[in-house]
Amino acid sequence: MKEQALEENRVDFEALREKVARLEARWSALSEEHIAKEIEMPDGRVLHGLEIASYLKECDEILKDQEGKKVDVATMKEEIADLDRIMANVKERHENLDKLIEKNERMAGVDGYHAAQERLQRVEQDSGDVNNEKGQALKEISELISQMNEILKKDRKNLQPK
Repeated sequence: MKEQALEENRVDFEALREKVARLEARWSALSEEHIAKEIEMPDGRVLHGLEIASYLKECDEILKDQEGKKVDVATMKEEIADLDRIMANVKERHENLDKLIEKNERMAGVDGYHAAQERLQRVEQDSGDVNNEKGQALKEISELISQMNEILKKDRKNLQPK
């Protein structure tokens, strides 16, 4: 997953690098053509005078924006390595804490209390989820019964002799 993220960032970085190169080339071409005061764009438009200056300003802004987005792959790899070390440290501390809890339980004569407590919490959570689902089902049934009563009232009213 990390390699995939790095690869995606590398691809994005390369795409940005290519875009910057194209914009720099276009900038040079536009600067030379600016002297002529008329530029034909790839889409067929022809820019004149102030339109050229505006287009050049837009290109410059795009270049500045892209420079801030360059990704340093080496820095990302270092950050991932740091995160891996932190994760390993947290796992080790968690395992040590579990062992300490088990040891204290044995010393206190209540072996398995923590594990039983965790199972109880999971059962309570599952029970709460089931109760919520039952409540939702009862609400839907009540709404359905209310609708049926309304229909029955209308039918009785329509069937009564006038």
